[in-house]
Amino acid sequence: MVRERIEELRRQLELHNFKYYVENAPEISDFEFDAMMRELQDLERAHPEYADPNSPSVRVGSDLTAEFRTVKHRYAMLSLGNTYSLDELHEFIGRIEREAGATDYVLSLIHTSASSNSTARPSRSPTSTDGSCAP
Repeated sequence: MVRERIEELRRQLELHNFKYYVENAPEISDFEFDAMMRELQDLERAHPEYADPNSPSVRVGSDLTAEFRTVKHRYAMLSLGNTYSLDELHEFIGRIEREAGATDYVLSLIHTSASSNSTARPSRSPTSTDGSCAP
């Protein structure tokens, strides 16, 4: 019974990974996916006899579509990961500040499977209805 549940979770997670990363057409929420992944991880920890190096719980990476270009960012883009509570957010901030010291944060809600990073540069551009420019 446990082995069958582990195998079913692996199949479902593989399917949803494919739909998310390759087809860009997810069928379940990130929260639902993460709950399935946590269940799989818990079962695999409790039953190491069913370990599999190809399990979605241990494999890193994805089959990202070739439509996206990879770029190197000036500053690291860090992810909160599977953060669903204020306690988990505080744990994330603690990890960052242990490494980098006191830090300012910019957070953005991501609605898709892609993220972006931009850097503002000073410029002269119209800033009012009369067309005047500010430095």
